[in-house]
Amino acid sequence: MITRRNKIQLWEELKIESITRIISLIYATALLVFFTRVQFNIIGRQQYAEYLLEGLDHLGGNNNGQKRTNEFSSTESIEHQIINEQYLLFNWWLVNRGWGGIVKGVRSSVQQVFHDINPRQELSFQNVYDLIKRVQSLVDYPSLPGHQNKKRYASFLLPPKELETFIIAQGMGVADIYEPNFVNTKNLQGGSDSVPDIYPELQIHDYLRCLLDETTKLTESLSAIKVIDSLISSGLDVFLAQVADGSYKFNDTDSLLNNTGNTRDDQTLDIDIQVDTEKKVMDGSPDLNTLCAMLYSNINID
Repeated sequence: MITRRNKIQLWEELKIESITRIISLIYATALLVFFTRVQFNIIGRQQYAEYLLEGLDHLGGNNNGQKRTNEFSSTESIEHQIINEQYLLFNWWLVNRGWGGIVKGVRSSVQQVFHDINPRQELSFQNVYDLIKRVQSLVDYPSLPGHQNKKRYASFLLPPKELETFIIAQGMGVADIYEPNFVNTKNLQGGSDSVPDIYPELQIHDYLRCLLDETTKLTESLSAIKVIDSLISSGLDVFLAQVADGSYKFNDTDSLLNNTGNTRDDQTLDIDIQVDTEKKVMDGSPDLNTLCAMLYSNINID
């Protein structure tokens, strides 16, 4: 028989996990939309630059240039294509590891804000709106809400350098060369130089190093942080608007705090239908489009 105390404990856990789940999904979706668009624009810019160089060689009628172009097409172009594919593999980090960091931060903030909300307490939409925004403030400014100590997003999007080869190994299907607890594995302690010789493909190529360094610098820039913040805010606003007009469908009840969910910081991110509308709004963000246009045009972003 479930005691009253047990019921309250179960409801408390359900409340925290449910709210953590939806807010974490919105944060992770914003980061995934941002990161994917950044990757495609960086690769697209590089391919466009190569296309222009090839065209200049043809227009110049330079035989040496033609020879260089042919050699590039047969060798460097293929190599760059492989490296571009490796670069795109790096969204694995957000989906499988960075996601856990998001959940951890969101859960802590949700516990602070919603801890005193009991099952019998009636909440207006404005109450819910204010509570969700308080959670967002705590997640974004974990130490002093409202002050400029903004938490960086780079660690959620990209692995530390000593784990970069592990990401490539995942894509190649040879991740078993690392110990299961790969965060502490000896193979990764020394970075790419410690990769076993039987897999030279796992070495970080100079071109890939440039792509990753540029991406890291961008994700740590104030411009990128502002864009990510705007994506998160727009996602939360869409969710709250759906709650207000009743279009957001909960599992078995229309109560926000009773929505079922199970979010662990060690599970893989699964963007489901619940945040599909939010994802579409984020992808059409004018702020994101402007940043990507600047990135594609090779304009310096601070």
